[in-house]
Amino acid sequence: MKDKIKLLLSKNSSLFDISFFIIISAFVSILIMDIIVMPITVFAVEKTVLFNTILKNTAIATILIMLIWTIANKSLQMKRAGHSVLKILAALSIKPFKFLGIVFSFITIVGLIIFILYLFFSINNLFLYKIMSN
Repeated sequence: MKDKIKLLLSKNSSLFDISFFIIISAFVSILIMDIIVMPITVFAVEKTVLFNTILKNTAIATILIMLIWTIANKSLQMKRAGHSVLKILAALSIKPFKFLGIVFSFITIVGLIIFILYLFFSINNLFLYKIMSN
């Protein structure tokens, strides 16, 4: 009996610890959101054109840096492995087409999912209309 009570108390203690951690993390995230996001939101509302320009340039720079980093890293790995320059160029020229195939496949799958959801919702809307009209 004492073992069961100790087990129950230890479980309650761990649940209390988890609950306390969740409450503290929620409070900290709200505080951080107020400190960081609020000034950015005010800036975006007051100076929309400047904010959009900064956001666009940052996104373009990030994509270019990631692209350059990927190409440089892959070419250095292949060079260290002893591949010739021609083989490196062939591998790097084929890779974008593989990624385009993946992107188009992803877009097709997402489009099909959206289409199926649209059909479900339109059929559901039709059933709701028929039910409400009777």
